[in-house]
Amino acid sequence: MRIRTVMIVLATQRDALRMASVVLAMRRRPELRPVVVVCGNDPNGPVGMLTLFDITADFIIAPDLLSHSTRPRDKGYSRAVPASPGATRAPATP
Repeated sequence: MRIRTVMIVLATQRDALRMASVVLAMRRRPELRPVVVVCGNDPNGPVGMLTLFDITADFIIAPDLLSHSTRPRDKGYSRAVPASPGATRAPATP
């Protein structure tokens, strides 16, 4: 059986509320591996909503990274901060 990784990107509390049941259903299927990514101006909102469903974000894209130019050669373009268990905010990046 081939395991498929599915990335779920959440930016708002509403996104987290709507997609929580989808993440939980995907976790019950052995052939699916959901990867939850939180981004947006305030990552605390979606992270807080996910904790109500016992879901932890796999990655949190820090707000300061979102303000960089979208050109790949710019420093910091594609960096994401892995979320530590129980984290509510991504640590500051240099």
